[in-house]
Amino acid sequence: MAHNTDPAKQDRKQRALESDTATGRHVDTLVTEGYSIQDAISEASPGDVIGLWNGTFSEQVVVEKELTLVGLGSGTTTIRSPASVSRRFRWNDNPVTPIVSIEADNATVQGLSIERSPRVSETRTVAGVAGRDASISLTDISVESAESERHDVGILVSNTDGLDRCITIENCDIRNYQYSGIVGAGGGLDFRVAETTVAGLGPIRANRQQGIRVGGVDRATILGNTVADNYFTDSSVSAGVIIVDVPDAFIAWNDIEGNNNGIAARGRGDIMARRNNIIVNDTGALNLGTASFDATHSWWGTDDGPSASAIWAGDDSETLSDQPDGGGDAVAGVQWRPFESSSVDTATWERVDVDV
Repeated sequence: MAHNTDPAKQDRKQRALESDTATGRHVDTLVTEGYSIQDAISEASPGDVIGLWNGTFSEQVVVEKELTLVGLGSGTTTIRSPASVSRRFRWNDNPVTPIVSIEADNATVQGLSIERSPRVSETRTVAGVAGRDASISLTDISVESAESERHDVGILVSNTDGLDRCITIENCDIRNYQYSGIVGAGGGLDFRVAETTVAGLGPIRANRQQGIRVGGVDRATILGNTVADNYFTDSSVSAGVIIVDVPDAFIAWNDIEGNNNGIAARGRGDIMARRNNIIVNDTGALNLGTASFDATHSWWGTDDGPSASAIWAGDDSETLSDQPDGGGDAVAGVQWRPFESSSVDTATWERVDVDV
C-alpha cells in the first residue's frame, strides 16, 4: 500500500526509509508530504507499520488500532496541528485536544516532531500526544508548543479502565508547555520515562508548570532525564517531578535544575529518588505527606550537602531531614544522608541492571 502516485519513486523512498530509520523494518505504507496520515491509518490493518517521509503534515492524527508510525527523525518529519482540531476525551475535568491521539493498545510512535500552531482554536488543554486507555511506546519524539496562556501539555496519558498497561517514553524532547511536560495518570499504568528532556519556560505568571507529573499509577520509573525550568513566580507550586499517590516510584540518575521544587511527592507510596543531580531549585526535594521519601546519594550542588527548607517547614515531628545545614538545594521531610560531594554521572544508569 502506498500513498504516492509514482511507483518507481515510491519504491526508492520505501527503501530509503527502511535504511534511514533505526528499526530497519518493513514499511507497509509510506506517506509522503501532501498525502494524509489519517487516510493511511484508516486503510491499514492492525499491526501495520506506517512510514512517514520527510516534510510537514498539517493534520490531527487519531490512532484507533494497533499500529506503528515511524518518521525519519525528530526535526525531519513533522506533524503540525491544523487550524481546527477536535476534542477526543476529558482529563482533570477538562476537554483534551490532542494533535496525535492514541486510543488503542500496542501503539508505537517514533522519529518525528509535533508542533502546535498558534492558529489552533481555543480549547482548555492542547496536547502534543495524548493517549487514553492505551499501551504506548514513544521514542525520538519532540513536542514544541507555541507560547500562549493556556494549559498546554506535551505528552498526556490517562488510564480510566484500570487495566494493566505499560507506557514507555524514551529519548524525547518536550519544551515550551505552560502546564505540564509529561503526564501519566490512572491505576494500572506502569509508567516509564528515560533519557528525555523536559524543559519549561522558566519563571512565568501565566500557569504553574510541572515537568513530569505522575498520579495514581501503579509504578513510575524515571531514569536519566533532564528536567528543568518549571517555575511559577506567584507561588512555589511548580515542580520538575511531582509524584502523587504512586505506591512504587523510582527516580534516579536525573538532572533536575531550575524549578520551584525539584522533586515533590504526596499521598500514598514509597519514593526512591537516588543518585540525582538536584541543583538550583528553590527546594530540591519536598515531602508533602508520602510514607517514605529516600533521596540519598544525590548531589545537591555543594560538597557539604543540602540546606534546610525556608519555604516549607513541614511537620514539627518530622526527623528525616535531620536539620541539614549545607549550602546546597533545600530539603524537607526526606532522607538525604549520605549525599554525594560532587555531581553524579547520570549516564551510569545505562550500565546498571534496571528493569525499564
